[in-house]
Amino acid sequence: MVRCPRCSLHNSIKLLNLIMVFFAIGIIIYSLWLDKKWHQFFSELHPASPPPKPWFIYTCSGVGIAVCLSTLCGYMAVNSISNYTICSYIFIGCCLLFLEVAVIVIVFFKMDLLAQIASSIDECHKKIESFLRFHVRLSRVIVLLISAAQMNAVALSVIFWAARMESRIDFNQSNATRFTQSFLVPNFPESETSRQSFTRYEILPQQIEQGALLSYIRKIRERFQRRNNTH
Repeated sequence: MVRCPRCSLHNSIKLLNLIMVFFAIGIIIYSLWLDKKWHQFFSELHPASPPPKPWFIYTCSGVGIAVCLSTLCGYMAVNSISNYTICSYIFIGCCLLFLEVAVIVIVFFKMDLLAQIASSIDECHKKIESFLRFHVRLSRVIVLLISAAQMNAVALSVIFWAARMESRIDFNQSNATRFTQSFLVPNFPESETSRQSFTRYEILPQQIEQGALLSYIRKIRERFQRRNNTH
């Protein structure tokens, strides 16, 4: 019963990593498709100025690749025996999260991507502009959701590492108490049968001494009777 919460936590981390891997693969495929559409649209438009860099597509694909790598490392770390592997995964996952959050803030909140797209597309191609605006917002929502799921995975890994450390400390303490008890006489409560046997062993020597004394007195009495009879 003690290991049930830790087993359920282990299974939930594995399930979350599996779901995140599938979502990250979908994000990479979506980014490749969106990059293909981007180059296709701007090749048809023939703008006078060079088109802006699709930083939102690069960010989306980079986050997908980072999530794939981190979830695979997390799956291996959770199934490993060593606690140092989990610690290294937590450290790498936190570094990737900080880097992802910094890139997401810079690309999606600091850079005005919608204004750059609008300045590169003329009024005759409003459908292309609305298409790109929609996918900029959609990619922002996707990277925010997958980053939140990655934060949850790292937090669950920290909880799992703490639970493993606590169980290992308890195991070492129980082994230490068993080791010390092996050299000491344990204090067991005395049962009723042991008390009865102990009192029986105490009474038995007293009965033997009384019988020996009576037999000795009888022998002395017989000797006196024999002497009296001879005289």
